[in-house]
Amino acid sequence: MNVIRLFVVLALLLTATPALAQGGTHAIAFDGFRFEFTDTVASRVTVQHFPGDDPQIGPGGADAPHLRFELSHISHDPMPEAPPPTIGDVRVYAIADMAGYEGYAERVEQLKALLAERPDLSSYQVVVENLTQNTLPFLPILPAGQLLRARAEYVDTSAVSGISYLVVYRQDVSPLLSNDFVWTFQGLSADGSRYISASVRLSTPLFPDEVSGDFEWVNWTQEQWIAAFNEGIGMLNAASPSDFSPSLDDLAAMVNTFAFSN
Repeated sequence: MNVIRLFVVLALLLTATPALAQGGTHAIAFDGFRFEFTDTVASRVTVQHFPGDDPQIGPGGADAPHLRFELSHISHDPMPEAPPPTIGDVRVYAIADMAGYEGYAERVEQLKALLAERPDLSSYQVVVENLTQNTLPFLPILPAGQLLRARAEYVDTSAVSGISYLVVYRQDVSPLLSNDFVWTFQGLSADGSRYISASVRLSTPLFPDEVSGDFEWVNWTQEQWIAAFNEGIGMLNAASPSDFSPSLDDLAAMVNTFAFSN
């Protein structure tokens, strides 16, 4: 039954290509979860039930079972060599299915504590020497460090409560580039039974497309990269939502449509 429903959803989206090209808002519903999005966010959605990795793989390799909506854009190439690259996704986890996945319960509890206590999120938007400090909850667990966070805020609707923020995940501390940033929403359903993780890659002209040719790693001191990243956070926080593609307003609007039917 799930496979049949999956192909129905995809067929509806793919046959709507002319309408998508003209602009508009589109809705998708599958297995009790629905949301809407604009063409600026995505024009193609692939839905799957991810059965879960072997928990023994460990953090950064094993993801818990979830319902995944992969977001991409329809290719205008009549003979594409490969599916369009995923630009983001919306994942819906049943918290009961996270048992045995290392680090998942801790992320859920961290988010619950934030939502219960509502601390000022500005303290998380500072880069310090120990990059494991000031991190915000994020699932799935990635094999990289949470380098910085910006524009963090609480989000509450009738269906979900959580936080949205911009994040950079990296395995190094090289200078920030225009496509390093990810917008994310990490939230809980109103009944507390499900965890929703939405993430979309962004681009912004606030930062260069590539590292300057005169950049020298040997001269990039700890004090310099900490100062540079904190300056970058200031730029991100001061920017307009339209300084990002997709627009942060369109992504916030998508979260406001998250809804459960069971």
